[in-house]
Amino acid sequence: MEANADIPLLISCFFGGQIRTVYPAVRGRYCVFFSNSESYRALAEARGWQFRLVKSLPVTSDYRESSIQAKYIKFLQFFDEFPEFAIFNRIIYFDHTIYFRRSDLNWLQSHQAPGKSALVLRHLAEERTIWGEVEAASAQDRYALTMPETIKWLRSMERDGVVCLDGKVDATTIISYQNPGLIRELLDMVYAQTIRLGQPECQIIWSALGQRYESSIQRVDWHELEPLWRVPYQPKRDRLADLSRRVVNRVRRQISG
Repeated sequence: MEANADIPLLISCFFGGQIRTVYPAVRGRYCVFFSNSESYRALAEARGWQFRLVKSLPVTSDYRESSIQAKYIKFLQFFDEFPEFAIFNRIIYFDHTIYFRRSDLNWLQSHQAPGKSALVLRHLAEERTIWGEVEAASAQDRYALTMPETIKWLRSMERDGVVCLDGKVDATTIISYQNPGLIRELLDMVYAQTIRLGQPECQIIWSALGQRYESSIQRVDWHELEPLWRVPYQPKRDRLADLSRRVVNRVRRQISG
């Protein structure tokens, strides 16, 4: 299928580590799988994807760093490297842990409101606030290391009156973009702050910065779409494990203080 601005572009990715499988692409749709490892080309193409090798990001065995690299795709930072995709008016991103089906595509296309540049799902824990997500994420190795710096940034935003940290947190496992150029400023800011903080838990950063762009973002309940969320692999325990246990208690003290 040739690129065409009037058809949806479906994208997913995986950076670093090892995965044993890639979920099938939606048949008959323009689906592109990105990775910085050539080793995933055959696997992705066998499942119906077009494969694109990201040469701008080095392969790393650091699970935290590879998680950050994936935001290059999620927040549409790849147009300079792959300019052929900048023409698309609708781009749907989903994590590699999502088994995205044709029914999901049809639902998103029929439910995204005109004038909404991004459609996201509300967090599966519907009442979870940004602070609640900070505490929950701090129990995971890859998020805990830079959570103290993330908390300092959030508190400074709160002091400046830019963000309400009792606001609900979004799930960014699936993002449906519509005329993405209209929300480019937000995407660039989320990606830049992710890099600056070294924080792969982008749901916190997106939910904080996204409050200024409420008119451009549509939120729907997770259960309205009910995506098949399956982890196709179990990452190896990385070197951050022992350190993160010490960081978690520090983070909790910062939240309460």
